[in-house]
Amino acid sequence: MAAAVVTYRYPVSGATPPTQIQASQVNQVVADVVFADGATVVNVVHNMQLSATGTDGRPEISWDITASGTALNQPVIAIVDANTVSITQTLGSANTGATYRLWIKRPYSSTR
Repeated sequence: MAAAVVTYRYPVSGATPPTQIQASQVNQVVADVVFADGATVVNVVHNMQLSATGTDGRPEISWDITASGTALNQPVIAIVDANTVSITQTLGSANTGATYRLWIKRPYSSTR
């Protein structure tokens, strides 16, 4: 099966996610996720150290399609744990390759 590739855009650039220290200095992480035909799921690490129970809020996640195959795909985005979200393409067949830009924002806090 084909793999999806995550490329981080902010606060770091490249394949390695921000460290916990880097993520603590910003309010969002931006990443591009490229799905080849047949790829279905990939995790995106934000390292914001949010509580596993959600007591300090959940990240606000928004996305855009920046490129797609002829079979348009609707992604499903889910919170995996305190530092990770997953993005899943609902179709995993021919012509379903796509690129998504994700913005993962830290939840609002009056102390931040």
